[in-house]
Amino acid sequence: MIAAMTKTRPSFILASLSLTLLPTLWHAPAHAQDQGSCQVQESNLRDAINSYSRSCSLPRVDCDEIGGEWVCASFNMINGVAVLPAAPVTSSVQTDQLTSGRCEFLAPSLGAARLGYANQCSAPRVDCDPTADGWMCASYQIGAASPRGALLQGNTSGDTDTGIVYGGDFGPPQRAWLDSYAANGRCYIASEFDHGIGDVLVDTPAGPRTVREVAAAIGSGPGIGSNPIYNDVQCGNGPANNAGDEDINQCPGRVDLGNAGCSWRGPTWDLSVFASTEAPDELGDTVPSNSEEAIEPVVATPSSNPGSSPNPAPSNAKADLPSDSRYQPGDLIALFYDNGGDRDDGHATVAGKMVVSYYGLRDTLHIVNGTYEEQFPGRYNPDSEVVMNVTWGAEGSNDSWWNADARRTTVRNETVSRWRETLEAGRTVWVAEGGPSDFTASVLRQLESSTNLDLKNIQIVQHSHGYNEEHTAPENIRDVERLGTYHRIGNGNLGNNDTPDLNQANDAVARRFLADPEFGDQWRAAFDYLPVFNCDRSQPHCKFDASDVVELMWIVGVQSDEIRDWSDFAARYAN
Repeated sequence: MIAAMTKTRPSFILASLSLTLLPTLWHAPAHAQDQGSCQVQESNLRDAINSYSRSCSLPRVDCDEIGGEWVCASFNMINGVAVLPAAPVTSSVQTDQLTSGRCEFLAPSLGAARLGYANQCSAPRVDCDPTADGWMCASYQIGAASPRGALLQGNTSGDTDTGIVYGGDFGPPQRAWLDSYAANGRCYIASEFDHGIGDVLVDTPAGPRTVREVAAAIGSGPGIGSNPIYNDVQCGNGPANNAGDEDINQCPGRVDLGNAGCSWRGPTWDLSVFASTEAPDELGDTVPSNSEEAIEPVVATPSSNPGSSPNPAPSNAKADLPSDSRYQPGDLIALFYDNGGDRDDGHATVAGKMVVSYYGLRDTLHIVNGTYEEQFPGRYNPDSEVVMNVTWGAEGSNDSWWNADARRTTVRNETVSRWRETLEAGRTVWVAEGGPSDFTASVLRQLESSTNLDLKNIQIVQHSHGYNEEHTAPENIRDVERLGTYHRIGNGNLGNNDTPDLNQANDAVARRFLADPEFGDQWRAAFDYLPVFNCDRSQPHCKFDASDVVELMWIVGVQSDEIRDWSDFAARYAN
């Protein structure tokens, strides 16, 4: 087991940190678990993730390389030190903090001091300084010459500090990251809207609007000049793009002050421009919002406007849905990626994002990674998580994606909940099965045992009968056919059927994707995961293969009579 070490500090320190030191190398036992934590150590990351999944019942929180080996654990680690919940604060400390409004925290390292301060102190963290015993973080400026003090002396922008530590996962912040700036107490957008941020919907007094629409409404402001600049589009206040570097635990804040500026938040947008007292009438003119005409507007039906689309697009779409789309607004699309063995899901992930963005379907998705065949869990590719994070955002919610390898029971329960909500609303669930159907079968069985809903409104779409069905347990194939509605469509690895052939070499399209202003970074991650260039194309781990995206395309009504191959796909969905 792991020995705990608690350091005592002088009386002026108001809190202490409970630390656990991880041994450098150990192999027997391969894992250790007590009532509060679990950890596994293996020679490489993939084995550590798989071993943790088999050995630990607690959710996996962090994996770190330590002493040349990999440790996965149910707690956060910093440089081999596991930061567990801090020891309880004594009543005298609480009284002192309440009466003085000051709080301090001392720990062996800067990262541990920051985390400990966040756990124990309610006052905003102002400064951190090195001391003879390690690092101290405090609610006041410790010294004018301190790293934080130097910044605070020049802080005339009114920024506040979230106290969150940037882990440096994306390298040092760069001025080129800027997407917004602050001036005159307001935040202005200065973005090229990369990584999908332009299509993100935000709340305004006039209802949901895309970030692009907000930028157009509030204007470009007085100009960046020497004003403070921030990574995300709202001066550190979110929303974040899907690349990961703007997430709350990364660097959403200032990118002109180094790592220390990442946790700084500036002002927000002035959205009063959306608080109009007038509403547009049918001809585009305005009428008072309290008039009878505004209360009972004339609504045109589809039959009175033959030119209208039967499937109008959401406001963030680039095009309407095809007229024969099987998916209809209000339905749920479940994108399942097995990433067990074959790495083609990496390409299908980004290709799917292109389709989703084109039709504005981001808010109608439930995305799960790690739905590999349950008989062979050791074949999971943890490297796929990089592609998922870059494409959909940081893992762990309905707004991004779920990791069924790390938290299979939790993700299964979340999937059951989303499907139940959709069915109870009288809508349809569409499952794009990017691999075997074992996970889908388990969700269906859980729904069968807990509801009386008609599960035939769950439409499971499978394109690779030869491999995916053969690698699904026979009883699970029987259950998806028995409980849901199962569709066997044409194989996306082949031509001359009802789906596009998206498993073929096409260097021109691959290079075009890398240069795409919206999806280039996502394709770069996908090609790192499954190479296309400079590799042996006779081998299975060197190919251009997004065959699993044909299920999503079939769901929205796009088949091979419209798009035959990669060239057609790029002509429609690339920028």
